[in-house]
Amino acid sequence: MWISCVLISEGHLIQHSSFRRFQSEEANVRASRIDDNRIRLSVRANPSLPESENIRNAHVITKALILALNVGALGYFYWENDPWVHPQFTITDDIGGDARKTISLIVAPRVGDSEHRFPFSDMDEYRTALLFGVFARGSTHVLEDEYCRGLLLLRMQFCEIDFRRDAFMCFYRALEHFVTRRVLGVAKLQNELKQLQSCIRSLGFRDDVVEEMRELYAVRSSQTAHAQNLPRQITGEEVLKLKIFVDIILNKELLKEANKIMEQKYGPPHAARS
Repeated sequence: MWISCVLISEGHLIQHSSFRRFQSEEANVRASRIDDNRIRLSVRANPSLPESENIRNAHVITKALILALNVGALGYFYWENDPWVHPQFTITDDIGGDARKTISLIVAPRVGDSEHRFPFSDMDEYRTALLFGVFARGSTHVLEDEYCRGLLLLRMQFCEIDFRRDAFMCFYRALEHFVTRRVLGVAKLQNELKQLQSCIRSLGFRDDVVEEMRELYAVRSSQTAHAQNLPRQITGEEVLKLKIFVDIILNKELLKEANKIMEQKYGPPHAARS
């Protein structure tokens, strides 16, 4: 038995050659192209487990692959069947009568510029496969939760109400937590912007990328928990800009962890070739 889910890409063109590493007959997790922007992910069920537990496991694996795709390919991948919220109304002939029809007001927000799409390359797949191993281990709980929450809120829309401000703050918290705990190894930042910029510079990024952090920090600072002065609206482009910023840093750091896992399992690269 297989449990499947369809993923969709808004920024990449899925090719016929994509996901060759995820199509082994022996693999318990398969991924394959449906069309230019859709991927089918299938997880083999364990016959010794109840269906509910198999479905839960498939959800965890799907989440790990979505994280790996977003970070590994520096793109925007999410669930095709939107698990969002929609206003619902019933139509009756009389007040309190039986519902003749139920209507949902569904708005599908356009997040990025889908007219400009990049081929999903072999290197994108390679990085995705390595990072999938990292995320599947579940060792980055806070990062995973905030990042996935950002993906969900960026796509969510309750008719005219969007959640981009909330999505931005989720990605910012994911960045702040990762840099603070995983890169710097401290419990709290003393000078947030300065330490974030210093950390980004130490990872080998150019000065213009470091300065991008100042702009994103300014957007973050424009938001407030108080309602006396309403915070300015955040655009989808600003959220995606921060997301890509997070992806680049995660890509650079988590690939190191992925390579260590591969070395522990198969030995150093030169030993594998001998």
